[in-house]
Amino acid sequence: MKEYFVQFGAISRLRLARNRKTGASKHFAFIEFAQAEVAKIAADTMNNYLMFGHILKAKVIPKDDVHEKLFDGAGKRFKKIPWNKIERFQLGAAGREGWKKRVENEHKRRDKKAKAMKELGYEYRAPELRSVDDVPVNAPKELEPPVEAKPQVIEAAPPKEDVPAAGEPAKPAPEKKSPGTKTKSAPAKDDASSAAAAKATKGTKKAGRVSSTSRK
Repeated sequence: MKEYFVQFGAISRLRLARNRKTGASKHFAFIEFAQAEVAKIAADTMNNYLMFGHILKAKVIPKDDVHEKLFDGAGKRFKKIPWNKIERFQLGAAGREGWKKRVENEHKRRDKKAKAMKELGYEYRAPELRSVDDVPVNAPKELEPPVEAKPQVIEAAPPKEDVPAAGEPAKPAPEKKSPGTKTKSAPAKDDASSAAAAKATKGTKKAGRVSSTSRK
């Protein structure tokens, strides 16, 4: 609200009325401007203004009619009072005896109200309150000792076999050697080199035969 009305001029104090229990707005507030002329302009401009679905009524209050406690709590942030927690704490501090006295006083108050309404011609019967003796006392729970966790044995995972990638030939499995035998692997040769060596040996043999016939 202050951010909206500050467009008219400097604001000295602002007090928004709220419900003390719920903190909801009561839909009225008091604004004090630094200058009286600004307050009159703001009241004339915002009177009968439609804001958030409500008709806004604004008027200037003379300085002599302003109460001395009108702006008490202005400029302070609203803090909701936890009435339920306070009531629960007071009830717990009083104990069951204090609870019984509260029930008795409530019965007297309701009977007095019902008698007054009966004199006016209305018969009203309030619902009965629950007796304190009907509510069991909760025994405090005993804390159980913590259970120690036993160590667990984790087995190692078996080794993974090499899986060939897509498009690659599978590798042959290694041959198992029997004990007491030795094997030697011959060096691998290319097919082209072995064929050239075989032709060379045939040529030398033919040349030796020709030379032997010429000697005879």
